[in-house]
Amino acid sequence: MARSLLVSTGSILSSFGLSVYVFFWFSRIETSRATVAESPAEKYVGVAACLSCHSDKRAQENSRHAKTWKLPENSRFGRDYQATIAEGSANPVRYQVQGKKGVASFEVNLTEAASSETVRVHSVLGGDRIGDSFILELETLQGRKLPHPTLIEARYMYSAETGKLVKSPGLSFEPPENFETALGRPLSSRFGTGQHCFRCHGGTVRPNPQEPLRHPDFGQVGVHCERCHGPGRDHVRAVKEGSAELQIVHPGKLPSADQMKLCAECHSGLEPEPSPLPENLLISSQAAALVRSECYIESSGALKCVNCHNPHLDARPDDPTYEQTCRGCHGLQLTAAVHCPVNPEKACIDCHMPRKLTADHFKLVDHWIRVQEQVDVPFRKTSRPTESRRYFLRMIAVPTESQIRDIYSQVTKGASFAALARQQSVDPSREDGGFLGELHSDQMNRTIREVASTLRPGQVSKPFQLDREFALIQKMPEDFDLVAMAQYRKGWELFQKRQLDQAIKRYEAAISIYPHLVRGLFHLGVAYGEKGWGEKAANVYLKAIKLDSNYAPTHFNLAQLHVRQGRIDEAIQSFKRTIEADPDTTAAYLNLGTIYAANGQLEAALGEFQKATELDPLLPSAQFNLGLALLNQQRYSEAIERLELAVAIQPKLAKAYHALAEASRHQGDTEQARRHLKRAKELGLSVDPGLERELGLVP
Repeated sequence: MARSLLVSTGSILSSFGLSVYVFFWFSRIETSRATVAESPAEKYVGVAACLSCHSDKRAQENSRHAKTWKLPENSRFGRDYQATIAEGSANPVRYQVQGKKGVASFEVNLTEAASSETVRVHSVLGGDRIGDSFILELETLQGRKLPHPTLIEARYMYSAETGKLVKSPGLSFEPPENFETALGRPLSSRFGTGQHCFRCHGGTVRPNPQEPLRHPDFGQVGVHCERCHGPGRDHVRAVKEGSAELQIVHPGKLPSADQMKLCAECHSGLEPEPSPLPENLLISSQAAALVRSECYIESSGALKCVNCHNPHLDARPDDPTYEQTCRGCHGLQLTAAVHCPVNPEKACIDCHMPRKLTADHFKLVDHWIRVQEQVDVPFRKTSRPTESRRYFLRMIAVPTESQIRDIYSQVTKGASFAALARQQSVDPSREDGGFLGELHSDQMNRTIREVASTLRPGQVSKPFQLDREFALIQKMPEDFDLVAMAQYRKGWELFQKRQLDQAIKRYEAAISIYPHLVRGLFHLGVAYGEKGWGEKAANVYLKAIKLDSNYAPTHFNLAQLHVRQGRIDEAIQSFKRTIEADPDTTAAYLNLGTIYAANGQLEAALGEFQKATELDPLLPSAQFNLGLALLNQQRYSEAIERLELAVAIQPKLAKAYHALAEASRHQGDTEQARRHLKRAKELGLSVDPGLERELGLVP
């Protein structure tokens, strides 16, 4: 999961007096539709039935796939295990994982708030290569029942390399301030209905968020035969009846694209992410990285995961199959192949697919096969013209031959192709300096394809006629995207240091090199917004949305801009589009609720706050805003329940104590109201003087 780049913070002042702070992390990577359809549990027969005929696949039962989901009693953590760790200096948050007699627990102690919580470890995900993550199931917090049982990926996991507790991938390195962040990452209801964690690790299921977790009715936890081959009941029946139709999925006989989709169901991360960087595709994103490799694209589907990996066995770091696969396309015996100028016979993997250290300090293999950025090799600059299956081109098109010849003369003398395209081209691509985007040969204009196939990377064609116009094209350099990404990275580093002007220059440089770098456009919009350049930010976001309308954070940030500009109707629509793109965007529900409340639409506000708490019951601002909405509707008992949960999650949430004082006063519990108001004052809140007098706390 994830991949922790904090890219945008924003706030919309709630009509109830609480600012809803919104954070976004890039943690989104392309996923594919399932090849093996979900089926009712009764259609599964379990591992034993499969092995009764396919005993040659018995080794799969001892593979990492099979052991990727464990119950505590079947793991090291259920047997006399104890580990502790603390983070923070002044008021450290202390953690302890403890196991005994098949039961494991995860304890968090918020020292500053003098509060602790112990949660049962429901399941253990992972294995002996990277480590084990703990899935917690929380039903009550500080003695208060949650709206529904909540699954949490614990903040700390067990590292196979060190044997100690380490931070789970993608979580903030900032010390936690409340139980939501201290416990870890609450998982939305989608994780409990068979998606994400459960589907890929083969774990327990929950038919709906209100029901407790249960074990699947089919077979064992972990990834086994029927995860990839589909349910086996009809297959067993067909075999017994001697039917020619075996009624089972045979992945090896699927078309290449479908084989990749099957692997990509679990090895393409969690959510779509625009123009990802290679480092964004390290954690559980091997398929997403591979399909971006030139090797995969030029193989026309011949390169697949199973060329190197036997899905029934564990991957080995020294498997000779890896380099055999490389030499199958790049071997010296192939005269038409591109041969590696460094070592054409061996050591392919160490150079082109090295193990890399993630931001969370895990070493993972980089499956985006390429010449690594830090390596300087001759063929980057001298590649011969080749007919490719994919092209990146710029184009200038003008009405007359004399005009294109004049432009060609300027380009050959060193003028910028992109600048001339913006100034003189009549093609719609002029806005992007003539950049045409990613083009696949089977979908290209025939004339453009034929000209492009004669060009070396970076080379400009001679003028040619294109229908009724005259044109030039430039083939982009082989590593133009990586060069743009390097500019983007530098911009991000500067942005984190709050050097906004310098960051903007780097982002703009990245986009001038790669105009469709959606990630760069998004961050440029963030930087423009930070400078107060609202219209420029909005235009950049709109361009990013045009290129990728499925990325929720872009819609969200555009909505925030609309709010600041007072364009509330447009903000509402953008928040709704955020939710369409990603229904788990809790912040969008919160901000919609805030807008509705400000407009006096309390029922609508209540509905949005309710949705936010269903997605993340441990989000204190969601429980607080829902409590205030209920308080405004004079539903005092329900309001108190939500407000008490808010302060249980975040013990120093002063405004929640103030609201509790109001609710308690309305219920006639003056003593409780006094205690709550005193606590609000202790936490530094300026309280309502009228309420203070009414409760007898001041003369």
